[in-house]
Amino acid sequence: MKKVLIIVSSFKPAIIADMHRARMLSFHLPNFGWQIEVMTPDKSYQPPDIIEENSSFFFPSDLIIHSVPEWHNFFLKSIGIGSIGWRAFWPMFKLGSQLLRKGEYDLVYISTTNFVLFCLGRLWNIMHGIPYVLDFHDPWFKENYQYITTKNALKWKTTRLLSKYLERFSIKKAAAVVSVSPQYLHTIINRYKKLNLPWIINEKYKVIPFGAMEKECNSGLISNSSVKSNKSGYTVNAVYVGAGGAFMAKSFSLFCQGLKILREKEPELVGRLKISLFGTYFGWKKGDEKILQEIADKSELSHIIQEQPSRVSYQESIQLAEDADGLLVLGVDDPGYFPSKLISYALLGKPLLASFHYSSPAASIFTQYPDMGNLICFDGTIIPDKKMIATIKNFILEMVNKNSFDRRTHLKPFLASAMAEKHASLFNSCTLPPPRRQV
Repeated sequence: MKKVLIIVSSFKPAIIADMHRARMLSFHLPNFGWQIEVMTPDKSYQPPDIIEENSSFFFPSDLIIHSVPEWHNFFLKSIGIGSIGWRAFWPMFKLGSQLLRKGEYDLVYISTTNFVLFCLGRLWNIMHGIPYVLDFHDPWFKENYQYITTKNALKWKTTRLLSKYLERFSIKKAAAVVSVSPQYLHTIINRYKKLNLPWIINEKYKVIPFGAMEKECNSGLISNSSVKSNKSGYTVNAVYVGAGGAFMAKSFSLFCQGLKILREKEPELVGRLKISLFGTYFGWKKGDEKILQEIADKSELSHIIQEQPSRVSYQESIQLAEDADGLLVLGVDDPGYFPSKLISYALLGKPLLASFHYSSPAASIFTQYPDMGNLICFDGTIIPDKKMIATIKNFILEMVNKNSFDRRTHLKPFLASAMAEKHASLFNSCTLPPPRRQV
């Protein structure tokens, strides 16, 4: 078997969204001829509320994990460097060099949204000649930014400037590029096609969306958490678990406005509905704003919609989804966005309502497979039309009628095993010897 070293910024016992790709590959990639080892900053780098000590079910028991200890953490934080990527960069570079020097690995795969770690691939390639593949969950450098995620203007400007040059540095010698979204990949290819990079010329790139693990859907896990959906006094409860905030304002506003109009027409039907939003703001503290709740309140839906921003564990999120009567998935303004939970939610077979940008790759799945669920779309405007209101009504009726849906046939191409096979095919193309020239 060939061997790949996967680089992530968080891993067992931490569970966070950007490590699920690596986690699922660790189960299935060996079935396609690739042995895996993972290198990660250890749990001392991680925020305490993403540590899940009882998370063994979600990881292979025999997986080799190389954990990097903290390095001058107090000093780095004192000068304003809080990013795990920057704090762990040197110790990960050092340990990675030690591992790669042994010559036991055929490839390095870097899968994280701590993009500065992408630069490790280029540095190790220079030192050890090892090919590396980069996985873009999100865009790294953007020409235009709609949202600024820090109050420190100087830090934001510095990070943006660095991202432009570090992206170019890391991507120039990549053996291949993976992205969850065709839009993201298209942007990257257009940005660098004039450089005649080998991975572009040889078409060593692939769109591989986030997949789902069948064993984690309807898993029967029992959570002891106090976080529960409150159905008291209501017939049906729809649940959303995941990130919220300003970047989902259009998506959620469209849903709320449509629900408000529907309530005016059919108050008894909407009166049977309860909507619970969980884990919408990482690091939320009592007294902080609830952006999605404010949107709901403006639409006079505060008695129907309740936001609980504090993070819930991965196991709790599964339990909440399994207990719900229906599931809500929100998109963002970025048309390239692909929500990591979409396929997992669809596998549960429950009524599903998604609110996405009309040109997003996630929306195209609903167009291709209409029984995926109910879809409402937004663009520059967020004014609901009759079709959207009918879609929201249908979602509520599906919950009231306790409808269930077997979507497994359509979802086979999106399961973790299928995604691992696509990775293996790309990895093989990066490690095959070059063809001999005819003399």
